[in-house]
Amino acid sequence: MRLTLVSVVLAILATATGCAGTLVDGYDAAYVESPPPDVEYYPRYAFHDGYVYEVRGRYYHEHHGRWAVYRSAPAEIRHARPYVRDDRGRAEHQR
Repeated sequence: MRLTLVSVVLAILATATGCAGTLVDGYDAAYVESPPPDVEYYPRYAFHDGYVYEVRGRYYHEHHGRWAVYRSAPAEIRHARPYVRDDRGRAEHQR
C-alpha cells in the first residue's frame, strides 16, 4: 500500500513539473538556443522591449539577450497589424 501511494505521488509530481513553463513578460514561454534563420524577415509586432516575430505560427521574442518562444500569441499583439520587411530588407507596414 505504501509503495503504491509513493508511486502515485511521484507520478503526480512528475506531471506537474512537466507542465510548468517559464514566464517571459508574464506569458508562458520556453527559451530556445536561437531564433529561426532570417527571423527579421517574418512579420513582427512591437512588444515591450523589442519585437515578437511570427514564424510559422510560433512567436519568438528576444528577451534580455536570450530568445524565447511563446506558447501562444501575447494578448498585446493579437489584434495588432504586423510589420514586414520586403526582399531588400526595407521595413514597411503590412496592408
